[in-house]
Amino acid sequence: MRRVIEAIPTAILTSILTTFFLALWAPNISNYVSLFRPTCEDPQGLVEIPRTEIRAAADSEIANYSSRNLLDGRVVNVWVPRILPKNERPAGVSRKREFAAIDPDQNLVTLTLKNESDVQLVCVVNGLANDYSNYLNFARVRSVRAWTDADPSKELSVLKSMDEGSFQNFQDVRISRGDATKLMIQVLDAYEGQHNFSRDPDHCKPLRTKANEADPGGGQLKNGQKADPLGCIRTATPSPGLAEIKVYRLEESRWKTLFT
Repeated sequence: MRRVIEAIPTAILTSILTTFFLALWAPNISNYVSLFRPTCEDPQGLVEIPRTEIRAAADSEIANYSSRNLLDGRVVNVWVPRILPKNERPAGVSRKREFAAIDPDQNLVTLTLKNESDVQLVCVVNGLANDYSNYLNFARVRSVRAWTDADPSKELSVLKSMDEGSFQNFQDVRISRGDATKLMIQVLDAYEGQHNFSRDPDHCKPLRTKANEADPGGGQLKNGQKADPLGCIRTATPSPGLAEIKVYRLEESRWKTLFT
């Protein structure tokens, strides 16, 4: 009995010291663990699922902006969810042209994998990213929810509006990890498109008026008119979308190497 009583202070002291050191080193432990967390910049040896083994389908398949664009390997095309026209927007929602009001009933894209895979990482290129002028002019996706057929819990991600040096970079989309056959990504809202200057002849077809005759570069967009070689100010394009998507899986062989 005496030995038990004498051991109690020792146990309490050990517990206190353990708690103290864990609290002291917790930030460092977190940092070390994060070094091994896969990201789009460094997938940490994860295997990318080939685009040919993924099929995309959306509840909004707008001409030129279909879900097939997500898997074509090019950032010059985007998938865009349906945008509510002004007359369909509920009270309190902005009616500005550059504001992209996402249709809550047509904002979902589903990725179906050819084979069930241990999905660990999903990456997207946000916005029309063929050049920075278009990237700014088009609206860009702000936040998405994502989940799998194996785990219906929805993970929220806020995507960035990138600068000129990084606008073509892939960004992480949070999603439940593990075996899955289908992945769902739902667009919630968007960054506004921006008015900007362009010299692209496909965009600069100005409407000649007395107001801009003295300033030939200050045209307005209008189809069927000759391109202005001096350029123009492009009005914002409210078409937020995703240009590309990659899905990474964890192979069983990688787990085996950790324990053999």
